[in-house]
Parts: sequence; C-alpha cells; structure tokens
Amino acid sequence: MDPVWEWILLILFVGCKSQNFQPGRKTPILLDTLNESQVKRQLGKLGSYIYGPSTIYSGHCPAYGEHENATQRHHEGMKDMIESRFGWLLDTVRRKLAEEVSDPVEWMSYPYIKMHRGDSLDALPSEFRDLALKVAPPHRDQQFMSYVPKEQQPFAQTLTFTLPIQVPSGGAGLRCFDAFLDKPSGKLLSQQGQELPRTGQAYQQLVSHLPYEDVVYLPGRMLLFSGDQLHAVSPYKNPISSDRRIVLQGHGIFQEGVWKLFG
Repeated sequence: MDPVWEWILLILFVGCKSQNFQPGRKTPILLDTLNESQVKRQLGKLGSYIYGPSTIYSGHCPAYGEHENATQRHHEGMKDMIESRFGWLLDTVRRKLAEEVSDPVEWMSYPYIKMHRGDSLDALPSEFRDLALKVAPPHRDQQFMSYVPKEQQPFAQTLTFTLPIQVPSGGAGLRCFDAFLDKPSGKLLSQQGQELPRTGQAYQQLVSHLPYEDVVYLPGRMLLFSGDQLHAVSPYKNPISSDRRIVLQGHGIFQEGVWKLFG
C-alpha cells in the first residue's frame, strides 16, 4: 500500500478516534483564564521576556538568522528562567485548554509573548502611521507545517490560542472572517460550506466584502479557535504613547493522542 494512504488510514483509525476536540470551522471560544490580580502579577514578571515575530519588540528578541532553529535554541537556552518565571502561567494555560478540549495537552515548546508599543508610532510619518493603524491582511496559521511532513499536512488537526495580558486604552481584538481553509481539499470555504476564491483579484475583492466578527481582547480571557480561519488583528484605535498590547500566543497540533502546544 502507498505510504501516504497508510498514513491517512492511521489518522482516521487512531487519531480521530482518540480526539475529542475537532477545531473544524469553529469560531473563537472564549475562556476566562486569569483574574485581575493574576493578570497584574504576570505583568510584573514579564521584564525582558517579551519577544515575537512581529516588527515591534521590547526587551529580548532571539536572532532569526536561521529561522527554523532560532526559536528552539532560544527556548533551550532560557528554559530554566522561563519555567521559574512563567511556570505557573504556562501550566494554567495548559490546564485551561485541556479542560476545554477534553484531550491530553502538553507543551512541545514555549509560546510567544508579544508586545506592541504605542510609542513606536510616535515618530512615524503620517502615511506610515495610518497604514499601521489599519487592519492587517487576513491570514491563516501555518506554523504547524514545521512539525509535520508535507504529505501529512492536509490531515493535520490544529488550533490557535491567544491570551491578552494588557490591552491599549482604545481596546484591541481579533477580526475573524467567515472563511476557513479546508486542509484536505485545499479549498477556502464559508461557514455554510460555500467555496470561495483563494488567489488573485477575486480573492482581493472577496476579502474586502467578507463578513467578519471583531472579538474583543480582555486581559485574562483566552481565545481558542481554529488557525484555519482567516483572521487578523483588529484596527488599532486612538493610540497613545503609553499604550501596550501584550498577548501570549501559541498553537497546537494533535499528534499521538495529545494536543502538543508550541509558539
């Protein structure tokens, strides 16, 4: 039998049988994870451990010269510090996700904790400032591809989670569009199953008219959703220099009967 079909049958017989949470075309699930005092405590622990793949950083950021290995090397080098400073937070996130998905959950690597600063906009020319305040282009999450062989990617079960820790004075959120990538078929579908264009001018026109929901970020309330849903950061409103948008963000892939989390 072809190895690809052997893998498909294995996924159908073992993976789906043991998997309770099916991301599919789910819209974000909201999980109260930290209370107000816990949020304040975690803010006090952040210090220099704020980094991520975005263009605006504060504190330590790993070198991305060798993109595939840089994050893992960074995690290995800072493992003791991360676990001593954020062990409680990471375990709280893991337990909350496990409670929701009703499947075993474990960390495969550490998540991103990302900050966007209001004062980073202060010196920008008006045209660049206006561009920075607009909705980012919608995307789906593809980080899982680094952990799955190419022939298995169409059948990978994945999820994404975001835990806001601090939000700007004008608010923040996630814009979730009514469009999901169906991995096995490679088709972009609406919630109702209608096929949508994926490329070219037709896609650009589609994006500008797609129905969406802005899910508000609240400190301590985690968003759990399918990374296959088109999404983007909501518009940045009325920024001031002291604004900070800090989120813990990660992803998960279902392998060997466990949701394995990573950044």
